[in-house]
Amino acid sequence: MAAARWVQQEILERNPTLDVTVYAIWFRMYPTDRRSAWPGDILTDPRVVHRWDEGKVVGTWYARELDDIRPRVAPGATGLDGPVPVLWDAYLIYKPGATFRAHATALVRWGRTILNTRRTFRDEVAGLPRR
Repeated sequence: MAAARWVQQEILERNPTLDVTVYAIWFRMYPTDRRSAWPGDILTDPRVVHRWDEGKVVGTWYARELDDIRPRVAPGATGLDGPVPVLWDAYLIYKPGATFRAHATALVRWGRTILNTRRTFRDEVAGLPRR
């Protein structure tokens, strides 16, 4: 929850003209994670689209893509040394017009964990388009 709170306060609230859509994909990683406990009061910015991914489909897909996206990982990324069955607690920044077919295109930068790579995240956001 701390990472989502940081994104709300430090990225979205501090950049009200940032022309982005944030997709917050939530799923169960810990026994206490459940849809009924979804933190609806954290990412409240209207640019955020929330999704519950019961099957961890998105995180599993990105875990399979690690070799392809690794060159764009932020300094300080953690949790990527061994097998990664599911990518979570991560941000991914794409150029406008990115598509998702067999592979994602137009990836600019990504990091894991969000808090460990927040400096790079903040720097990348500074170069994104404004309204």
